Amino acid sequence: MFGDSVARHHGRAGTMVEQYFLTPPEGGTPWSGHWGLSLEELRTTAINHHGFYQTHGHGDDHESLRNPRFDFPPGINFEPWFADHHLPFALESARLSEFLDPVSPQCGVAVLYPLRTVWTAGQLGEQASALGEWARALTEARVGFPLVDERDLEAAAVEEGAVCFGDRRYRALVLPAVTTLRSAASLRRLRRLAESGVRVLAGGATPAVYQEGPQNAAADWAALAPTVEVFGAVPAETVLRGLVARRERTEPTLRVPAGSAVRRRGGPDGADGFRFACFAEAGGTVELLLPDGPWRLEEWVAADGTVHALDAAEDPVVLRLEQNELRLLRVFRGAEPASGRADATEGSEGAAGHGTPEPERPAPEELVSGWLLEVADDAYEEAGTRRDIAVTCGWERQGLAAFAGAADYVRQVELDAPVPLELVLPAVAGAVVVSVNGVRVGERAWAPYRITIPADALRPGGNELRVRVAPSAANRYYAGTGLRAEPEPCGLLAPPLLSRALAPPDPGASRAVSGIASEQPSPFRGQ
Repeated sequence: MFGDSVARHHGRAGTMVEQYFLTPPEGGTPWSGHWGLSLEELRTTAINHHGFYQTHGHGDDHESLRNPRFDFPPGINFEPWFADHHLPFALESARLSEFLDPVSPQCGVAVLYPLRTVWTAGQLGEQASALGEWARALTEARVGFPLVDERDLEAAAVEEGAVCFGDRRYRALVLPAVTTLRSAASLRRLRRLAESGVRVLAGGATPAVYQEGPQNAAADWAALAPTVEVFGAVPAETVLRGLVARRERTEPTLRVPAGSAVRRRGGPDGADGFRFACFAEAGGTVELLLPDGPWRLEEWVAADGTVHALDAAEDPVVLRLEQNELRLLRVFRGAEPASGRADATEGSEGAAGHGTPEPERPAPEELVSGWLLEVADDAYEEAGTRRDIAVTCGWERQGLAAFAGAADYVRQVELDAPVPLELVLPAVAGAVVVSVNGVRVGERAWAPYRITIPADALRPGGNELRVRVAPSAANRYYAGTGLRAEPEPCGLLAPPLLSRALAPPDPGASRAVSGIASEQPSPFRGQ
């Protein structure tokens, strides 16, 4: 939110990058940051620091800021055993950023960042908690907001009861425990906003100090106070939602059920369309509300860069999200597909849908017994290990409390005839690569851990199923330090489930929007 606000203040989009720079540039003071950072310098520093200088530390010193092993891990050592999964993660993240880059946030409320109050009261003053409380409450109420500062107020215009910062319009402005302003001119601007119909809200302490001019801020605020809504604590959700103008059904919107954990972001994209991104850590549903059409829907798949055209046969369109599922929808008027170079991935799934029930899944076989754990002969620790292993709990509870390297779970699977299978790993601590008869068939680094095994990787009779699990480094680096009360889980934590795979999706129907019209050219750059 902070990074997005800073970017938009300077006329840029909201891409955010976080990088710690303890040493400031020449002439800077410690902890002042490095806002002059260029991409060239960022890249050079990252390569030098992580590739050629920094190590994973040492094991005989656990004091903070003395051992690189425990200073901001695992960013320092990059968890190299996850290397197989870095590229899919990076590409998915980049495609999400690219998809959202053109979106103009739909915000009706602006929050004044208490910068000058921080300068005078310190970083831990009342304004710090007040800003956090307002930000949390607005977010939970699903009221979008940016941070603005007094420079924005200086350049603001007022139109029809809204304050305008460039092409951005807000009906309300929040002052979270703002006690210091630049001068009396800032309060005069606030008065003009309030008298023009903009709702000005103050939470906690109120302005009492000017950094420039006569020190009569308290008296000026007292004169302004009748036109301002003052709250001792953040108001209720109904009040916060009332700050935003009720939108008429003239543009597509997303509706998220109350209490849903689905995160969403979206808005107009400047090309006569609307973009919406949804993510669910624990699964859930959202509804896409469409005004009178015709409207065209596309699903952009961040995992593989493909785009699918969808039919919206009913309104609202219900989107069902699995655990950890990311869904990207673009909605626009007309019937022409998006432009771009084709890059369809054969066999990629389309969007899941509204109105078409999901086929019943075959009952799975629980693979409880018969597993071996194998560690490579050249492994850093436990080299050459080959032993029976249970899959009802992690290996840290089976005599390998300090082992945190990659290991293979191996088992034989008997088949009468090769058919496509689906392997589901209900609980895993780590990232997985699945191989059958020496052929790699899939990988997953986050839930749901579901892999389709094609029939051509299988054979009649015995088949070797191998699940390589790469856990985090915790148990290697924390062992014997006292920094963790007990080992962290590693490996398979519940028996894998194996079943016959469902038939490929019918092009005329799908699992979550009423139908897939066609696979479209990919608009993602670099496809």
